[in-house]
Amino acid sequence: MAAGLRAGVGADGLNPDRFFDPDPSIRRVARALYEDTRGLPIVSPHGHVDPRILADNEPFPEPASLIVQPDHYILRLLYANGVPLESLLQGDPRRVWQLFAGRYYLFRGTPTGAWFDYELHEVFGVREQLSSETAAHIYDEIVEKLAAPEFRPRVLFERFNIEVLATTDAATDRLEHHCAIRESGWKGRVIPTFRPDALFRISSPEWPAALDGLGRVRDYVGFVRALVERRKYFKQLGATATDHGVLEPYTALLPEEEAERLFQRARRGDATPDDERRFTAHLLMEMARASLADGLVMQIHAGALRNHNQAVFERFGPDKGGDIPVATEFTRNLRPLLNASCFLRWTNRRTAASSRRSRATTPRCASAPRGGSTIRWKGCGGFASRQPKRPRSTRLRGSTTTRALSAPFRRGTTSRGAWRPIISAVWWRAT
Repeated sequence: MAAGLRAGVGADGLNPDRFFDPDPSIRRVARALYEDTRGLPIVSPHGHVDPRILADNEPFPEPASLIVQPDHYILRLLYANGVPLESLLQGDPRRVWQLFAGRYYLFRGTPTGAWFDYELHEVFGVREQLSSETAAHIYDEIVEKLAAPEFRPRVLFERFNIEVLATTDAATDRLEHHCAIRESGWKGRVIPTFRPDALFRISSPEWPAALDGLGRVRDYVGFVRALVERRKYFKQLGATATDHGVLEPYTALLPEEEAERLFQRARRGDATPDDERRFTAHLLMEMARASLADGLVMQIHAGALRNHNQAVFERFGPDKGGDIPVATEFTRNLRPLLNASCFLRWTNRRTAASSRRSRATTPRCASAPRGGSTIRWKGCGGFASRQPKRPRSTRLRGSTTTRALSAPFRRGTTSRGAWRPIISAVWWRAT
């Protein structure tokens, strides 16, 4: 496999069939499919590009700080093979690059190696294999190209045919770089993604600072209301999704008084890891309910045990190669969320301004002002819609998953299909 991935790297370029099946009949179909899709624009729904890069549009730095030091996959493999992290994170850039190049053979057959081969060849036009002997020459070649106008971030964005790029942003982020991009007049579409992880980790020493970023929040109801307001702000700047990084996708509904008790324990600094697990499970339910209301797709990023190497974390901080994937179970963990009756029943209320035409349902939280539809928690562990008396024709009837999923999604209708079930808006990725 490694030989196949690396075949053709060098003067003759990359092997165009390096990712295809060796069977000629299968490879023929793969080539045809690839040719039909290779020219399509990139739609990137999840990533960790810093929006400051595209807001400032300044030249990229030299290759060590651009390629090696920010990549925790590179750091992990080098560290695992005896390279001290001090040498990679604190050394002279040329020395860091030399260490990377001298051990580049370690990346054979890995996704990182396959990607970097492509990057060197297709983006930078390098026609030599990276090694200890070629490191200095390739370093200088990349430095020269990074200084050219055609390697500015926005030019590369357009060169790569990116239609939309979603970043990952803390729930309390001011999103000033997204604002700067929008105000610059540049046509590239860069949108934020709402990631409230720091606000869910109530047993973490960093939680009080994260909470302060929401403003004056004194109780659980105010906490949820603040999260909903932040989601609105993200959506105003183009957000289409949320992202929730959890160790396990455990969901469970707590009584309101229990959620309040856990929140106050956290404010006092007394929350335990078990408290955090239960609080997070409940908040995932809250975020699913909010997604039903505002339409943001809910992404659950489960299965990564962060900062497993405590010594590395304490000395160098997060994202330095200390994350390890763990076995993750979704079926039982997500069952409470997917069976919540709020996802199967909803209603809408016509207003005076829209009495002559149909309008889509707009569910609201229990703490929301009167008017429009409201959704409250149901004591048995699901959601329930609070429905005013009205003609039966304006209600979505039926309480089974089959009926809910069979309702067509038609924007502007007043009954069936006014809102798609959240089931279709929840997806998950295992790391």
